[in-house]
Amino acid sequence: MISMCFIAVLQLSVAGGVAGILFLYVERWLYEKIPSKYIIWLNIVALLMFVIPFFSLIMEIDGSYQSFLEHTLIVVTGKSDIQNKFYDIIQQTDISNQIVTIWLIGMILYFIYEMSYYIYTIKTIKKGISLSETIWQRVLSEVQKELHINKKISLYGKIDVAQPCTIGILKQYILIPSLLVNQLSETEMKAILRHECMHMKRNDVPLKAAMQVLSCLNWFNPLFAILRNSLYDWIEVGCDEELTEKFTKEEKKTYIKVLLKLTEEKQKRRSFGFAVGFGERKNTLNRRIKYIMNNNKKRNTLGRIVVIAFLLFTVPVCSVAAKDTDVVLHSIFLENVEFIDKDDFKVNEDGSVTITQTVEESHYMGDIKETTRILQEGEETAEPRHTHNKVKTTLEKHIKYSDGSCEVIVYNVDYCAGCDAYWTLGIASSKTYKKCPH
Repeated sequence: MISMCFIAVLQLSVAGGVAGILFLYVERWLYEKIPSKYIIWLNIVALLMFVIPFFSLIMEIDGSYQSFLEHTLIVVTGKSDIQNKFYDIIQQTDISNQIVTIWLIGMILYFIYEMSYYIYTIKTIKKGISLSETIWQRVLSEVQKELHINKKISLYGKIDVAQPCTIGILKQYILIPSLLVNQLSETEMKAILRHECMHMKRNDVPLKAAMQVLSCLNWFNPLFAILRNSLYDWIEVGCDEELTEKFTKEEKKTYIKVLLKLTEEKQKRRSFGFAVGFGERKNTLNRRIKYIMNNNKKRNTLGRIVVIAFLLFTVPVCSVAAKDTDVVLHSIFLENVEFIDKDDFKVNEDGSVTITQTVEESHYMGDIKETTRILQEGEETAEPRHTHNKVKTTLEKHIKYSDGSCEVIVYNVDYCAGCDAYWTLGIASSKTYKKCPH
């Protein structure tokens, strides 16, 4: 079951990889052409391709899941020299189980680390300076009223945060670097608290927290991390853009001055993965300023069209890409899947199949379950997508041993001529020869 989960994660990585590449290309083309909120949606769609197995619908329709879970699958394929070496390494070293184990351990450790850091941060917040009876609290009350936010928000000064940030799923906290508590003007305080409250209004904190949790599944995939960090950048841009949409030009300039001032602060400590801040990443500063000062933000219709078109194109393309890896991945990570080279089998005139396999030592086939499927050359990465027309025939397997003996096993099978697939119905006969006469 763990292996099946890992295979699904790998297929999701393929789907997400395709979606991620598409997003990174589209992102450059759409920069400053549509409001940032639509680019955020595109980014989220790309990330969700790493999580939601849309390809499973195809596998459910063509019966792939049932075959992989319940049956022995013999895949006949022509492989390149590189592929042959790869499969030889897998078979000889049996590293597939180690790979699954490494992924599982990494996922658990990643989750424990993130959750521990989050819990530790929440527990240590009250060890900071409470700002409930300071000018910060008064300004916060004004900002909450202005933005129509009724949530209870706690304000704390904390020495180990480098930038103002918002954190908390069940209870919301705004954290201010202790060094800045008494160094900012009321105007600057208001700019900071407006930004943090806007994050709460937009539900950016739960979104970022969800992405941190989902990172556990894809901790090994650098593209997921790139897209996740891109989303965090666009969240900041979107928050700025929505907050300053109705600002005057002078108010925007004041806001940017505060942004510049805070961005220049050296970040000597780790940013909180579950928090959203005022100026976490310096390399997004130019993008944020451009979107703040950009007056052409009304292209909502174009934004909606782009998001819908991206969704309609990305989901099927990524699903097909992920589906086309199912045979290879299942053959590597599941023990009930076996590769047979195309030169080791032939289809007889009566419709039966003879498979010859030479082994250097005693050979054990394992338990044959209900189905054996053979795909012709060129079909190794795709399942047949049609209604099977089955006829009963036989399948013969000839196994030669290093001591000169051999074994011939005959199976009763159902055969579909439309896709050259064979399902075993059980062993019809088995005969062993002390000296191979074939």
